Amino acid sequence: MKTRSDCNVLWLTHTKQQNPTHTLGSSANDTTLYCSGPNIEHLLANMNSDLQNTFNYFAANSLQANANKTNYMIIHPNRNTARHTPLHINNTNISQVKESTFLGITIDHKLTFQPHFKRITNTISSGLFALCQVKNMLPRPHLKPIYHALIESNLNYGITFWNTATKTHTQRLKVLQKKALRIITHSDYNAPSAPFLHQKKSSH
Repeated sequence: MKTRSDCNVLWLTHTKQQNPTHTLGSSANDTTLYCSGPNIEHLLANMNSDLQNTFNYFAANSLQANANKTNYMIIHPNRNTARHTPLHINNTNISQVKESTFLGITIDHKLTFQPHFKRITNTISSGLFALCQVKNMLPRPHLKPIYHALIESNLNYGITFWNTATKTHTQRLKVLQKKALRIITHSDYNAPSAPFLHQKKSSH
């Protein structure tokens, strides 16, 4: 979708609610439509109408919308929605996606947050590599800001949402965090993690 600059419309559909609900939100150049309802076909039929009305509003207000840059996602943890009438705008079908990054959080259609974990694991691994490169060149007080900027900030961002994921995913992040804390405390690679984890909590 384009409103003077590129942006996407992400359509999130949760089919567990008993009554359809619709919400329109925006952030920076992104416009996001959320909806929920008990029946996928009935819901999508209603949403096609609402989506067309939204794009008509854009056109009436001199905003250019591009259906080819619009996508939607159906959140269905326990239901099969493989066959359904696709959403469309002006006779152009909208692409369905299984994951999308929204405000820095990668959301997948089953809410496992596995793609998000993969992304932040790679980001934190890069931060860990940076710490390893400078650990012998900088004193401890200078290592801590690097840890906060490259590792802890990524661990804390959006944790309210993804912290409900399985321990299999969160355990990998804990291992990386412990490695980073050993580096900034100049501890041995196999040193017990409990002391500096306690020290970290006490410092906040």
